[in-house]
Amino acid sequence: MEITGSHKRRVTPRKIVNGLVLNHELDLLEIRVNELRDSVDYYVIVEANYTFFGTRKPLHLTIQHECRVFERARAQNQTRCNNLPKL
Repeated sequence: MEITGSHKRRVTPRKIVNGLVLNHELDLLEIRVNELRDSVDYYVIVEANYTFFGTRKPLHLTIQHECRVFERARAQNQTRCNNLPKL
């Protein structure tokens, strides 16, 4: 397919970033990663130690850090930000 007009093909392809808020749905996270693993380059997962109602909860992704979810889609750069302020 030829691109016409002022549009030019990029020299390097764009990186695809998939972001999501995680509460406790590790099964849905696994499905999402497996479905998108061929398309997504990076995952940004935000998990708080408080629920939407303000009650404390464990960090499920930290507890299962070596979980099977990312065995096939291992993130290249993993950054963890703990102790976010409670709003």
